[in-house]
Amino acid sequence: MDFEFSEEQLAFAEEVEHFLDEHDDPEVFDLTRENMAQVVDTSPRRKFMAELGRMSWLGMTWPVEY
Repeated sequence: MDFEFSEEQLAFAEEVEHFLDEHDDPEVFDLTRENMAQVVDTSPRRKFMAELGRMSWLGMTWPVEY
């Protein structure tokens, strides 16, 4: 059994890491908040979540046609 990640999976992991580095903002990722809960809403956090949705990294996980 092959447990290595595929080239596609490695590329996706790199894309996610790059995206998170670009959005490294304490208004979005404030580690002082309890469990980083989304109870405290900020404009940068809303923009970040909207960007995740635009990239289809947030939301329903079944195919679009359904």
